[in-house]
Amino acid sequence: GLYPCHIAATDAQCIEMVQAIHPYCSHPVTIQCGTRAASAKCHHHVAISRAGCGHESIVECHVASALGYTEVRDDDKISQHGPAASSVPLPECTTPVAIKRPSCSHRAVIECRGVRELGLKGGKAVDSSAAASLEPLPLLPCRQLVYIERPGCGHITPVSCQLAQDQFRPAVLKNGSEKFGPCPPELLSSTLPLKPCRSSCGKLCRRGVHPCSRDCHPESADCGTCAKDFTLRFPDCGHSTQIACDTPNPVCAVPITVPAAPCQFGHP
Repeated sequence: GLYPCHIAATDAQCIEMVQAIHPYCSHPVTIQCGTRAASAKCHHHVAISRAGCGHESIVECHVASALGYTEVRDDDKISQHGPAASSVPLPECTTPVAIKRPSCSHRAVIECRGVRELGLKGGKAVDSSAAASLEPLPLLPCRQLVYIERPGCGHITPVSCQLAQDQFRPAVLKNGSEKFGPCPPELLSSTLPLKPCRSSCGKLCRRGVHPCSRDCHPESADCGTCAKDFTLRFPDCGHSTQIACDTPNPVCAVPITVPAAPCQFGHP
């Protein structure tokens, strides 16, 4: 090789980079000629199981050794060109996990490092499709669908869980989502005021027979005239007749035969 003039060739150290096998892990390492392979840091990517949460992390081999790991996963499925932790201490675990929200127990997906921040004991790792719904901390308002009894009319209506917690906690129906199923997004109320009630009124007519078929309306509003057919039985004569339900002051019009009163002139 070429060396500065004042250095004798016998004293010069070869600066060529060569491949060698690391004696502790058997991975190939690149070292300067004449140096010991054992002194080199092995940058080969391996997988370790974190001591705290048990999730797998990709690290450089020398990091696993520095942390005292004697068992690692080392196979072709680990990319040697992707990200890997290169120093200690390890960065916090970012594995997506499913947790139960502390406020309502509905599911949320967060990074593992947030579990401790929320005061939880742990979370369950999720697949890549569920990881797409990853939430930051602090958690966003829960948008899970729940059903409540509407103030005023008492009809069942869908709202977001967070709105129910904030405004209607006593009115939340247990297992309502399982009973009533999903609803179109346009019907879901996430803020006040609630979207208009889409149920039928359902209040009974003045006879207490027919439910009102109009859309839900304020209690102060009259349901109007009930025009449905109603079979009325007159208690005095026992006859029955079909009338419109709200017919005012109905009278029996059934023709009957009655004995004629004697004629005042003596005619039969």
